[in-house]
Amino acid sequence: MQSQAFKQYTTFLKDFITAGHFEKFEGPFLSYPALPLSSKCSLNDLTSLGVSQLISVGKLAGQRISQSSNISEISLKAFSTRYRRTVQSLWAFLYGFIGENNMSSMQVNVQQNQAVTYCEPYCKCDLASQLESRHDLMLTKLLGPAEKSTLKRMAHILYGTEGAKNVGTRHVKDGILTHICHNITLPCSVSDKCINNADIATAQSFLTKESRATLSSKTFKQMALLKAYGIIQRIMQFGVNSLGAHKKSESPMFFVYSGHDMTLEPLLSTLSVYGGVPPSFATNLLVEYYVDGNFEVFLKFVFNAEEVTENVAYCDDLPCSLYRFKSNYENGLKHVFGTSNFLNICNKHFEKIP
Repeated sequence: MQSQAFKQYTTFLKDFITAGHFEKFEGPFLSYPALPLSSKCSLNDLTSLGVSQLISVGKLAGQRISQSSNISEISLKAFSTRYRRTVQSLWAFLYGFIGENNMSSMQVNVQQNQAVTYCEPYCKCDLASQLESRHDLMLTKLLGPAEKSTLKRMAHILYGTEGAKNVGTRHVKDGILTHICHNITLPCSVSDKCINNADIATAQSFLTKESRATLSSKTFKQMALLKAYGIIQRIMQFGVNSLGAHKKSESPMFFVYSGHDMTLEPLLSTLSVYGGVPPSFATNLLVEYYVDGNFEVFLKFVFNAEEVTENVAYCDDLPCSLYRFKSNYENGLKHVFGTSNFLNICNKHFEKIP
């Protein structure tokens, strides 16, 4: 069942593309379909439900921003990973955020990002890889013989013999949800072995067990700190840029990052907003910057439309000062790793962590 929002979006986008206005939103994604035009869209595409969800997320973000800024005057830069679903998610979000009336006139800079966690230039980190392997091993040990057998069989059905070799519980869940969200019958193997409801219950039970273990895992929290380092640096730099723009009376800036659960999970853990359950579809985090009369920058964090600033690590007081956030963050790295220097941290062995 397609929502009214999706039907309106489809009609608008077809006319928008025909008029030649969509090119500035495509960026490097010229060959990507803007939306699924058939009722049985490809498994690589965002579903009509996903489109509707992202339009709603965009509208909510636009409503918040419009309280202090004129949306049509914002300097907008958008990023997406290379996957079609994340690109289509970005376009649906921008439609909701900008609004039909501003779509033609709005200047948008759309770019592709190679790393799922938006970690550049801090993606390579030996210690993060060590910690990830250690955490994965811990999760594997949680599996009982029956669970191992069931998950292995499901992985083979979903991804084939070769594709299933490095597939974990999360991938199995994603494969199942993709079929369910696209309203496609659960798959069967060539030998007619099919995924059934009992299999799904087994996978869900183990995912719950994984989530509880992850939430209390010191190794996961250490790994998340390193994987989120790059995007945390961006958050802090954007605050500095906001101050510069404010002093020059320039247009406010808005940056959009379209990603995955693996994008948000390390960041949410680092900010202490992570509840142990992998982020669901359309999960979103909004970081707002405010400059006071003394030219000090303050942060607000809005997670799934709920302000969570008071729960964010490194915000030891409200309003959350960028200066204090940065200082507390660096002290937090020193407390965990003995130093706040990223290169020095990554050269450590996990057994040498304080």
